[in-house]
Amino acid sequence: MNSKPAMYNTHVQPIPSPHPQRPRWKSPFPRRSPFLWAVNKLCIFVGTLVGGYVGGFLGSSFGIMTEIVTSGIGSLVGVYLGWKLAQRIER
Repeated sequence: MNSKPAMYNTHVQPIPSPHPQRPRWKSPFPRRSPFLWAVNKLCIFVGTLVGGYVGGFLGSSFGIMTEIVTSGIGSLVGVYLGWKLAQRIER
């Protein structure tokens, strides 16, 4: 005689899913080697550093607020140029 209640029955069949098995999602971006990821990050970092410095230097003669704004704009330009440089190195 089974002494456990029905809720502890371990021989219950699982309920099948109403959805068919979907294929695994594939990324639209191709896989790259870790070296290329590192080159991409390095180019963006150096571009941000140089762009921020140049922007800050150009805006420093107009006041601290202008220096901060032009440094941010220079950093954005540096990110874009560093990313483009990394793409050219990748090819």
